Amino acid sequence: MNIDQEPGLTRREFQILKFVAQGYSAKEAAQEIGIAPRTVEGHIDTIKLKLRARNRAHMITNAIAARILTITDRTDGNAAALPGAMAATEVFAYFG
Repeated sequence: MNIDQEPGLTRREFQILKFVAQGYSAKEAAQEIGIAPRTVEGHIDTIKLKLRARNRAHMITNAIAARILTITDRTDGNAAALPGAMAATEVFAYFG
């Protein structure tokens, strides 16, 4: 993915992207924000299209590569070196 291209995500799509990056299911994300799980799935499908991703993991990888998401270690604030460290990290979404 070309990180210079703006994917044009909406605020809601950024919100859903952040939930997915944190490991939420569509049902869990829907409960958090008060919308239907199928609506969340629709947003995820749209995000995948915009980020040219094949699945949710690829969607998150492309979002990080495009600098839409950053991963920061909760313990000391340093950027996590490995995506596998996400269990101990906080994900930040940037809305441009």
